[in-house]
Amino acid sequence: MIKVMNRCFGIFLFCFCLLVGGQEHPGSLPAFAEGERLFAEGSYQLALKAYNSLSSNEGAAEISFWIDYRRLDCEWRSLAGSGRMEAKLSKKIGNALERLLEDFESLDVEVDFLQMQATMYESAGDFWWRTRQRGYWSKAWKHYEKALNLWASSSDVNLARERYLAIVWKATYSSGGSYQFSSAFHGNAIPVKVFENAVKIASASEDKSHANFLLAVALQNRLNQSPYIHERVTRAFEIAISGQTKHDWMENALAQYGNWLASSGKPVKETDGAWGFRPDYPAAVKIWRRFIGLYDREESRHYRQIESRLKDTTSQELDVIVGHAFVPGSKIRFNTRWRNIPRYELKLFKLNLGSDLHMDEGGHRPSEWIKTIKTRKLESVYSKTFDTGDKGNHERGSQEIVLDSTPQDGAYLAVGLVDGKEQGREFVLISRLTVMARASSNRMLVWVCDSVDGHPLPGAEVRLWQRVRSGKQWRWSNFKRKANDEGLVVFDDIGDFSSMEWLATARHEEQQNLSFFSNPRSNAYIQPWKIYAISDRPAYRPEDEIRWKVIIRKQSSQGYATPASKKVEIKIRDPKGSVVMEDDVALNSFGTAAGLWQPALDSPLGIYDIECTDADDKLIGKAQLFRLEEYKRPEMKLSVDLPKKEGDRIQPPRPGDKIVLKAHAEYYFGGFVAGADAEVRVYRKPFDFEFPRPKPYSWLSDSKPPRFSSRQFSPEILAHEFKLKTDAAGNVSIEFDAEPDLSTDMSYRVEVRVTDASRREIIGERVVRVSRQGHFALIEADHRLVRSGE
Repeated sequence: MIKVMNRCFGIFLFCFCLLVGGQEHPGSLPAFAEGERLFAEGSYQLALKAYNSLSSNEGAAEISFWIDYRRLDCEWRSLAGSGRMEAKLSKKIGNALERLLEDFESLDVEVDFLQMQATMYESAGDFWWRTRQRGYWSKAWKHYEKALNLWASSSDVNLARERYLAIVWKATYSSGGSYQFSSAFHGNAIPVKVFENAVKIASASEDKSHANFLLAVALQNRLNQSPYIHERVTRAFEIAISGQTKHDWMENALAQYGNWLASSGKPVKETDGAWGFRPDYPAAVKIWRRFIGLYDREESRHYRQIESRLKDTTSQELDVIVGHAFVPGSKIRFNTRWRNIPRYELKLFKLNLGSDLHMDEGGHRPSEWIKTIKTRKLESVYSKTFDTGDKGNHERGSQEIVLDSTPQDGAYLAVGLVDGKEQGREFVLISRLTVMARASSNRMLVWVCDSVDGHPLPGAEVRLWQRVRSGKQWRWSNFKRKANDEGLVVFDDIGDFSSMEWLATARHEEQQNLSFFSNPRSNAYIQPWKIYAISDRPAYRPEDEIRWKVIIRKQSSQGYATPASKKVEIKIRDPKGSVVMEDDVALNSFGTAAGLWQPALDSPLGIYDIECTDADDKLIGKAQLFRLEEYKRPEMKLSVDLPKKEGDRIQPPRPGDKIVLKAHAEYYFGGFVAGADAEVRVYRKPFDFEFPRPKPYSWLSDSKPPRFSSRQFSPEILAHEFKLKTDAAGNVSIEFDAEPDLSTDMSYRVEVRVTDASRREIIGERVVRVSRQGHFALIEADHRLVRSGE
């Protein structure tokens, strides 16, 4: 960097000598040279003193601009480096930089000051992006983009290459200057063309690798992936990681490449002819193992995540999955899912839920009851070995298993074993019995019944496991009861019900079931007060009379109580938090209070809250009460349209086309809004065309079903920003180029804000779709299933 800055210093010094033309410049040339030297070595505070000794009021305008720019540049860099950049001062410097650039753009110079202008744009981009207090991407990229375009047209190839790449590195990462990829990477907001240029001009091997890494990530996040884009991503990643040097960004490249291979690393042509992408686990494992070999656990923030993914991908995995309980007489079917396993054994053990659970061992939660079952003493009723056909590519496989004969009614434990070692277990229930429980503050009610017809099951054996907190420890205890003639069991002598968790098992003949839950009325979750506040209308104008009412209840473990005659203080706060009404009231016998209040004409607009406190000024509760709004009739209207000739259809623009729009502003009383400031912002995001799919019986539902698209939540990117003025007819012409990106369609939202001489502002917008094709077609059949011959 110092080498590059020294070269810039020499070039600028030469240009200034040409401008001065042998005349003595105020402040003397040695002071200027000293300032440039100090700036190049990073001594910004000393450089600022040198520039302050120069006069910028005399001599060539270009020199004055450069001195003023250097002063601002040195000032913000010095403050940012020392951590003394305050918000007000930062805003002041930023506005000064923007004004300086606007004035320089309008300057008519005879000498080509391309490099000077590019450096000024780069500094402005650094200010908005690299300082910790700013981080404004849209403002920063506007300047970075201009600097890149200027350096791209420079005749000094070596200097232009160094400056172009330096800007790309800076713009891609956030203000900290680090290579923390996940939180700092902003390459998705930079056009792919910029990274392609960086790849083309990079000469050093490290720069080539870095540029290819950024290009790969930018292409990787492009939607509508094609095999061509996929091949480009793979090639760029391979070039990026080809060296053995551990660059600052190498860990990000390896981590990103490995994760990408594990998600969509292999293109596959589907049966319908479309291309899809499947994980390439062997290639991902190769990259992850290389990463583990290069970095230590404390050396990279990606290490633990990659170590975990490598272990998950290469280790043996077997899951037994049962989707639901079975009614007696049903076909028993469940699924197994495996990974890296050539064969496994499946066993089915018969359970007695009343005696085979050991909740008091191991400190398990109620939901972990299946882990407490010990299989060594259980009876095995089914055992079979299955071959998976695993190909050693680390891909998962699954299989549906249907038992040849239905076991007897009851509860079972399905266990999957690999080489005699248990890998997974699941609960299998064949029963009509169901058990339900309800807890109050001091008693527990359990009901056992038939799940098909609902009749109670008297005499059912019920076992209740209770998990109670004792200090910092949890302990289990259990109680046994039998259901009465109505299938009910009441537990009311088992201690304090607060801070408890429960597990209830029930058995009636061969029918079994269980249920686990926690006490919903634990004191830990009870709020002492509840308030409900209402007004006679949801919204009012200033000076309207407002009628309000508050209902207050006191809550405890026994339920709600009415605090009759309790004295409370009522406060109404405006949107700024200021108290606008305050009154001491006594609640009536129903625990309510009501009153009137009239806001002033100049009261702040927005949401007003009501707040209740007790006699000790302790907060009882607060709630939103009403909105205060004031309708102001708009005085002008704004339209944004695509221009077209009479009788012609609007042709959708294609990628790379110039998009032209016309905005027109006029007053409602008939005059044009002439000479008004127009601020134009153009936002872009990917676009997917979706055909409407009406429901066959739409009359059954008044509301339309929600439609979700993968692009619906794509963030908008500020692509262009203009400041224009309306002409005498209230018109303003807007022109910009669409992205020449053929990988996806784009949607551009053009927002226009017009402010007239009286500072009245109105907003208009228009959405322009940029598509790679002019028409879309959808083919649908009348039926998805047809008989032969139809």
